[in-house]
Amino acid sequence: SVLRNAFCIWPNLRRAEIGAPECRSRAIVWNCPARREAGPPRDPATPGKLEVFFHGSIGPARLPATLIPALALLPEGVRLTVAGYLPVGCRDHIDGLRADARRLGVEHRFTYLGEIPLRADLLAHCRQADVGLAFMPMEDRGDINESNMTGASNKPFDYLANGLALLVSNRPDWREMFADAGLD
Repeated sequence: SVLRNAFCIWPNLRRAEIGAPECRSRAIVWNCPARREAGPPRDPATPGKLEVFFHGSIGPARLPATLIPALALLPEGVRLTVAGYLPVGCRDHIDGLRADARRLGVEHRFTYLGEIPLRADLLAHCRQADVGLAFMPMEDRGDINESNMTGASNKPFDYLANGLALLVSNRPDWREMFADAGLD
């Protein structure tokens, strides 16, 4: 096979084992931002304010509807800003989040920026936040890609490179990579 002699790059070992077990020469390279994309040191958060940010693929698995009722339970100074795209099958998800925010009286604390075409502009929005959300479903739904996102998802690395606190799902792989490593 061609892969026996190829050099393969994967975001984590599990993806390498699944995707090309016959590839003998491989490197694990996380999906990190370039150094030039890292933000300057951040000022401390403004007392009484907390800006929470999410970017990427917007659907129930990565941006659960439970975020809006949780937002309603939090103090007035907590805001949620979302940027990204709605994949096929999730086109109504943002409308549902907006409707929940309106119903719960927190519409003014929930902002959807839409798709931001330029990465530099996306990271500029990211730098305005205090906390970055990087959620994955807790249960394995049979999606090999979704089940093996540690190292592959750029979200946590973008947030960390720009000084945001990181909030991840309590999955063993994510906990080990980020929380247990002291990056939470």
